[in-house]
Amino acid sequence: MRGTGLPVATYVVVHEAAASARDYGGLAQEDRQLAV
Repeated sequence: MRGTGLPVATYVVVHEAAASARDYGGLAQEDRQLAV
């Protein structure tokens, strides 16, 4: 079971990082539209 812990944890971290980056990109896009 220990062998499956690392890939799962890595997937969660990568997934969270991708979600954060996507949210940040969306906020940056909104700021750009407001600036225009």
